[in-house]
Amino acid sequence: MKKQRIKIKKIIFFSYLLATVLGMSFLVSCVKDEPLERVLPTTITVQGDKFTDDQGREIILNGINIVSKDKAEGYIFQSGPELYENLQNGASIASDL
Repeated sequence: MKKQRIKIKKIIFFSYLLATVLGMSFLVSCVKDEPLERVLPTTITVQGDKFTDDQGREIILNGINIVSKDKAEGYIFQSGPELYENLQNGASIASDL
């Protein structure tokens, strides 16, 4: 019985030691020596039909744009919950140009 407890304690100790070493190596591998200015783009330009940053990487913008061309509305699109439900469901919304 005493030998089993010692064996279990050894297993727990080495498991803890292994987890600690692996965790520390993961943290060290995630650290970058580069300053933030070198990682984030400082400018975005257009090359052909693509947006690119100052390092030549393609930038992909995500989002939606809803506009009103009605002067009576003050160029602010008036919407209700049904618009957002349609957007959430993936519906395509088009208006007269």
